[in-house]
This record gives sequence, C-alpha cells and structure tokens, in this order.
Amino acid sequence: VDRVRRVLDIPRPRLLRICHGFARSLDDAVAGRPSALDARPAHLHQLPTGAESGTYLAMDLGTSLIHVACVSFFGGGLHEVQQVQHAIPEVIKTADADTFFHFLADVVEEALRESGGLMLSSMHLGVTWSFRLNQTALDDGTLVHWSKEFSVTGVEGKDVAALLQRALDHRGLGIKVAAMVNDSVSNLIAGAYSLPNPDCVMGSGTNAAYLERTSHADDKDACQGSARALTIINTEWGDLMGVPLTPSTLSLLHHHQERGRGGTRIFERMVGAPYLGRIVGRIVTSLISNGELFCRLIEALPNMAITFTIDELITIESDDTEKRIHIGDIVGRLFRLNPADVCVVDRLLLQQVTRLVSGRAARLHAAAIAALVAQLHRNGTVTTDAYPSVTIVVDGLLFRHYPQYRARLHDALQELIGEEAASALYLLPTHESAGCIGAALAAL
Repeated sequence: VDRVRRVLDIPRPRLLRICHGFARSLDDAVAGRPSALDARPAHLHQLPTGAESGTYLAMDLGTSLIHVACVSFFGGGLHEVQQVQHAIPEVIKTADADTFFHFLADVVEEALRESGGLMLSSMHLGVTWSFRLNQTALDDGTLVHWSKEFSVTGVEGKDVAALLQRALDHRGLGIKVAAMVNDSVSNLIAGAYSLPNPDCVMGSGTNAAYLERTSHADDKDACQGSARALTIINTEWGDLMGVPLTPSTLSLLHHHQERGRGGTRIFERMVGAPYLGRIVGRIVTSLISNGELFCRLIEALPNMAITFTIDELITIESDDTEKRIHIGDIVGRLFRLNPADVCVVDRLLLQQVTRLVSGRAARLHAAAIAALVAQLHRNGTVTTDAYPSVTIVVDGLLFRHYPQYRARLHDALQELIGEEAASALYLLPTHESAGCIGAALAAL
C-alpha cells in the first residue's frame, strides 16, 4: 500500500502547483494565447432567467444513450420533460454517416409521434452533443474527433448540424437544427433556469462551462460595445496532463496503455468514472505479479486483464462488514474463485487501493474546480464580497453516487482555497434531464 500511495498521493504543495497550472492555462486559453487546454465560446451570451415558457424540442446525444424530448417550460424555474430514450446500438456507433444521422432523425420522429399532439412553440431543435466540436456559430459544429467507442465514418471534419439537418429534411419534419451545445454548456443553461444564483459553474467530468466577461475573452463574434457583456465559455481539459504540470509519477500507471495513442486524454483517464476501474485493475495486476496480493491463490488465478466496473468499486469502498464479505464476493466472481479462499487481509488491501485511486481523482477534480473559481473572481462575474457564494453544478456518477467523493472534493478545496472560501462553494448534482433541458433553452 505504501508503494501505491507514493505513486498516487498528491500532497498539498503538488496540488497547489496543479491548480495554479490549471489557472494559468485557462487564463491563456480564454485570452486566445497558446494553452494546454481549450476554452472556446459557446456562442451564447446570457443565461435563462427562469421566466421562459413554452414547449420546445431537444436532443441529448450521449455516449451510450440518445434522448429526444419535448420540454415544457412554465416560468418560475418550473419545467416538464416528455422524452423517448434509446440505447445506441454498437452497429450504429461504427456505421457510415448516412446510417448514423438517419438513426438520430428516426428518434426525433418517434418523439414527435409519442408527444400525443403536444404543440411546440417553435420548430427549432436544440442538440446536446457529447463529442468535441469546432464552432463558428451556435447552429453549426464541425466534429474534431470521435471518442468513447464511436467511429462513424464520414463525419470527422464535417458540420454535424448540417448532416443532421439533411436527415431531418429527408423526413419532411419541418424541424430546424438551431443550437449545438456540449453537455457542460447544456448543464449550465439548465441549472440557471432552476437555480436562483446566475453565477453558477457547471462541471462535467473533464469539461466545464462558465460565464466570462466578453472583454476578457478571445470571442470574435461576441457582443460589442459593452465591457459588461457576458459570453459562455466551454472548456476542455482532458488532455491537460500532456504538459509538465505534474510530476511524471502521476501518469506512471497509465503510460504503457496510452503510449500508442500519444498519451491523449491523460487527465480524463485519471478522473473519469469509466476509467477508475481500469486503474485499480492495473494496480491489482502489478501487486499480483510482485506477490503482494492474492499470493496464496496465485496458481488458481486466470491470466486475464483485470478491470472493475464502477458499481463494483462503489461496493468495494462502501463495504464496512467486519470481514469485508462483499469484497470477497466480487473477487470470487471476478477470478472465478471461492470467496472463502480470499483472505481478509487481501480484501482490505484491495479496498485501500480503491480508496487511493478515487481519492486522487477527487483531488485532481478539486484542482480544476478551484482554478475555475479563481477565473470567476478575476473576471468579476461573481459578487465582490470577500467570499462570494458560487454554485458549482457537477455532472457525473462519481459525484452523485460514489462514497465519500463529495467529502473528498470538499476537503481538497479547503486545502486549496481555505476553509472559509470553500464553505461559500455550493456543489450540487445536475438535473437528470439537464442535457435536453439545456439544449431546448439554447434553441429559443
């Protein structure tokens, strides 16, 4: 455990360096200077007031699910979502462009059919798109690259809004693609509709969206003539660890896997829920190879790549039974062993390793949040109180369900910005249907 801790531990001085590196990179990116992260305008210049009303159409394209919804807004921050949801088949994730976008249009047509004659306030469609885009306007978006097992051909480098529009037109639906936003921007917009605080920041894994002064941003199409004009900035920091902001030990456990891909998305792979089980599995493999874990069972262990699901990690961390019974069940099922043969010491070691991995993720996440809060203070979009209230709406399974994750975030934020300032931060989970709610509002 001590050896693993030395690799994964991020003491306060190092955490501060990471945070300061984030802050410098963010400031450079916003100003249009060379930077290790992206900070791009979302081509939206105000947040909802909560008074919006009407019924609008929205799509939320995730990495495994697609939702298309008719979202009704009633004012006062109240809304109702009527949606259809489908898993995205693996064959669609690797199809050609025509097949893929006709699948999306099929779901839109189904949602309209299932709405029961619900009258739309406009025929505009807002889309939350979970893959990186280059945009010159709100209603266009060129796909930079696919990720998360998607490899649809004929789409990278193309305007996905135009491709979707063509598929919708083919069906004669009379729908216009009016807004393309990513998940962080839609979360920001959706949160602002329901929350009283207009200065909220929305974090989503390794993305975030926040309000920036137009005068501070390299936003060529932004409102002119007013130093107080605002623009929504969308950040992408999944690749940030590709620059020397942290010691190489932070990426040691990832290097051999990512080497063939140029080390891309290193930061994302340290904090994202889908990757934590792979990290734990890699450490477990190393401990087994060194005879430090399951040594009495080494002959019975199958030669296999080890990984854990996020649900298994949650169970491992939260198991407080005296003999860690639930951990024994997971190890037995994973390695096809009798759980009774897995000693309590090994179960405890696996639990400690899991806590170290998730603890590091929380501390890195806190460094990014603290850098964003510093940017809000610099640009003056929060109040001028000594410790102004800032609402940060955090997306993702870790924040919602992972044991002790919120507490670890809070502890790390206290180390970075002090107890009094940290107590003024309000960390809230995103709304379940935020992708559709935000997309609908963006298309108004």
